[in-house]
Amino acid sequence: MKQVSHGRTVTIHYTGKFSDGEIFDSSEDKEPLQFQIGDEQIIPALQKALLGMKTGDKKTALIPAEDAYGEYSKDMIFRIEKDKVPSQIKPQLGQFLEIKHAGGEKGIAKIIEITDREIVLDVNHPLAGKDLHFDLQVIDID
Repeated sequence: MKQVSHGRTVTIHYTGKFSDGEIFDSSEDKEPLQFQIGDEQIIPALQKALLGMKTGDKKTALIPAEDAYGEYSKDMIFRIEKDKVPSQIKPQLGQFLEIKHAGGEKGIAKIIEITDREIVLDVNHPLAGKDLHFDLQVIDID
């Protein structure tokens, strides 16, 4: 029987939860997730948790924050002057904006504060600083 190993294409159903049991993502009412072990589609620690599993196997895996999306960093909070924001954007608290980093790659920032003169952006990954619990089921292995 095939086992999940490096280079194999794996199809899984998953439910991701925070430590308090709140679900942050799930494939249960969608198509299962398919990816190749070793690619960068999902976090390496989750891929590692799947290694050795067989078709039909189920398991729960805990991925600590440092092995998931990293610790939350206050260094990832930035203040920008409102007049630097393109005029077509009407900033709202909690809004996500697509931004370009200095190297040209794109990222996502969340508006966490708006003052008379500034907008405060958080560019931490939304799951940074959180331990993640995954209920996993291997559907297929190629």
